[in-house]
Amino acid sequence: MTHNGQLHAFITQISGRINRLEEYALENGLEEPVSTAELRIIQTVGLEGSEKMSHIAAALGITLATLTVSCDKLESKGFIVRRRDPDDKRTVRVGLTEKGMVAYRFHASFVEGIMDYVLSELSEDERAVLRRGILRLNTLFEDMTKETEYV
Repeated sequence: MTHNGQLHAFITQISGRINRLEEYALENGLEEPVSTAELRIIQTVGLEGSEKMSHIAAALGITLATLTVSCDKLESKGFIVRRRDPDDKRTVRVGLTEKGMVAYRFHASFVEGIMDYVLSELSEDERAVLRRGILRLNTLFEDMTKETEYV
């Protein structure tokens, strides 16, 4: 197998494994499970306070209508609250509830554990190379996402 073929197989395998492990952790580690799509919303809202619905949708690359449906589910599960902006009644802001903050922190801990394991035996130079490679891959995916209407 060529070097490119090996990298392709690795990226495909690791992507699937991360998704399955993340789904398992979310289903079994929280009082009430959330989907990975719902978790992305929780992560985007963050712990800091409230975020505009339009900003969340843009950050996730989804429509406001899609976000609204997902937020309906998250709100009914008790992970988020939505409020009208007092300064602009047209704007809806989303904030995490205590339950949402627990989900956010749980996932952050999950990711931190993975990163600690991956980086624990790498030298500073190896970490720098890994970081550059992942940043380059992320830039490629961002550019590809901008070029298509389907993602």
